[in-house]
Amino acid sequence: MKSMNNLIKSINKLSFFVDTIYYKKLFIFSILILFSMFLELFSIGLIFPIVNLILDGSFLDGYPNIKIFFKSISPVQFLNKSEIFNIISGALILFFISVLIKNIFLLLINIFRANLIYRISHSVRKKIVFQLSETSLNEILKEKTSNIIH
Repeated sequence: MKSMNNLIKSINKLSFFVDTIYYKKLFIFSILILFSMFLELFSIGLIFPIVNLILDGSFLDGYPNIKIFFKSISPVQFLNKSEIFNIISGALILFFISVLIKNIFLLLINIFRANLIYRISHSVRKKIVFQLSETSLNEILKEKTSNIIH
């Protein structure tokens, strides 16, 4: 409960610095972070079935649809190797594709984050400069800079 109160206090403090136009972007950013966590879990979660498949070739005998799917996406079907080789290569291709998609998505999230941070910091700087330019020199010299900014 205490951490929730701290979170609410932090969000209220954030409202002093961040314009309301950035709230929507911050919400979108938090949703993107949650989605990237699920992608991370999915790519890590694929490791254990692949290792189990490599160590135990009969692992997928109870799942014929998954077995057919892995064989169909195998890039080495034309080599006419063993069935288990095609299944393992298909599972590895699925793993590499999921990791590639996750990394591209994380790259796009980082670009979005950097752009958002730049815009927010630019907005805060603009506010500070505007407030300082609106006050006279005597007022600035009499008060602390932190009091002027608020």
